[in-house]
Amino acid sequence: MNLGIQHGGRKGKDRGGGMKLPREVAAMAKQMGIDMSEMGGQAENMWSMLNDMSQNDPQAYEEFIKEQMDGAQEEAEENKKKARTFTPNPSFVVKAKFSNANSGLKIKNAKGVEASGKLFINMCSHDGVQRPLDTQGSPVSDDRPGLDNLQIPLVVGDLRPAADAGGDPVAAVDIVLNPWCIEMVMKNNVFRAQIVELGLNWLQQEQHCKLEKGWKVIKSKYKGGTGDRGDKPVPFPIDESMLDPKDLEKEREREKKAKEELDRIKKGFEEKMGGAGGMPGGKMVEEITPTSCKVVDTTNMTEAEQQRMMEQHAAGPGGGPGAGKTATKKQPAPPKPPTATEGAAPPKPPKDSMKANKGFLEGKSNLYGGKGSMEGEEGSFDLEFQKLMEAADPSFAANFNDPRSKRSKGILGEDSEDALTQALSSMSDIDFGIGPSDGLDMEKLRRNAAEQKYKAKKETLEQRKHAAAALDVEERASAVKGASKKDALAFSLKDGAEGLEVLIKFGEGDGEKLALADMDLEVSEESLRLGTKYGDAWVDLAGYAINEEEVKAKMSQKKRTLKVTLGKK
Repeated sequence: MNLGIQHGGRKGKDRGGGMKLPREVAAMAKQMGIDMSEMGGQAENMWSMLNDMSQNDPQAYEEFIKEQMDGAQEEAEENKKKARTFTPNPSFVVKAKFSNANSGLKIKNAKGVEASGKLFINMCSHDGVQRPLDTQGSPVSDDRPGLDNLQIPLVVGDLRPAADAGGDPVAAVDIVLNPWCIEMVMKNNVFRAQIVELGLNWLQQEQHCKLEKGWKVIKSKYKGGTGDRGDKPVPFPIDESMLDPKDLEKEREREKKAKEELDRIKKGFEEKMGGAGGMPGGKMVEEITPTSCKVVDTTNMTEAEQQRMMEQHAAGPGGGPGAGKTATKKQPAPPKPPTATEGAAPPKPPKDSMKANKGFLEGKSNLYGGKGSMEGEEGSFDLEFQKLMEAADPSFAANFNDPRSKRSKGILGEDSEDALTQALSSMSDIDFGIGPSDGLDMEKLRRNAAEQKYKAKKETLEQRKHAAAALDVEERASAVKGASKKDALAFSLKDGAEGLEVLIKFGEGDGEKLALADMDLEVSEESLRLGTKYGDAWVDLAGYAINEEEVKAKMSQKKRTLKVTLGKK
């Protein structure tokens, strides 16, 4: 059936009060390049074509309608995006470098933008950016010289990936000012230098990056844009803070009207539900007034009095055998609580009153299942925590059972002999004295026992370290199929004066010289990843509050190490 028929019974606003043009017909006309205002009798022909298609080929008709509706939705979304963006007017390009550009190391930020080489700053203009203001708060005149004592509004975009003339990855960013600033730049080189320095300062603050002091203007109007040559400006997103106060007020008024329309539709729906058998006034849930509830204080009643009150409630209106009947007999008032002089026995607590509510333990199923808790078993061993304890306090860490040592060729499989037993077995070395009045030197015995225990613990710790290290190598090698010694690079973390220092070691290798150009470093707030032909390193940075834009790298050929310094927020 032609879906456009559903519009046939509605009166439109066209002349003569004819049928309102269906959306399907309008979409078809637009696809054919026909002006809506000049359609005239062609609308009836398209109507007939759609009707024939719906009857002769329903599947093709459904696909056509879906295609038109999807196209209309995409067009609406695209128009919405365009309404919240503006296209800046390109003027000139400034080329600068990141502060770590000369290190040779390729560094990318969290968005994947190359932040270690060249940076193209597109200086643009747009009428939407406010004209600079003087000390009186008035827009500057056209002949105002210099930037002294001026308030210059500007907008800084986000860093985005781009490519230079040679195809190498670089970064690009847009800075948009009022056209008055660009006009002054073209007239005065001093003014241009002031504008560029102002833009670079705000760029470093908003994008959290550091640039070298040197910069120069190149012979281009725009870099890192769209088009075959990348010279077409990229649409600039409009933030609410960038809108003119008048435009912002219009935007808020539009949102307010949309909300009122939504509330009106919701109210109509609720009223319709009320008329169709719902609650009066469209309420979906009936409200309970406080006057329909009775409150009975049972805190001072005996168990018998509570039972009697429940029986009276069950027999009265609203429940029990007396439900639905009108009570003619006046309900007795609740008895007064007995006083201490009447000799009433204290109320007995209910049978389960002393039983504590145990939450999920009250259920039928157990928390840990039939086998009970796994705590203390080998599966609950935390390797990273054990390593931290061994680094902080080896003697204390030796008191914990390490399953790695149990799996390492039985080195630590047997329990060590009790230290006191060893001390007593060596009592032959103790001088007990000769006379009957001489007794055991208990202080010396205790010192000997403590010494034996310390030696045993130290030997156990050394054996555990060797066994755990051997096992770690085996497990790391078997974790990755085909793993080699180059797969994982060793590293260490240290808090330095300039930030967190990550020292990555490349090992002895084959004597090949290290090159920063062969390394790819990616830094984010959560992690650091170094990819090289010598191996890879992944460092978890969670909890260190890293500033991903402040990265320095220094290589030592002699030590075959790379020290990466990460600034902190």
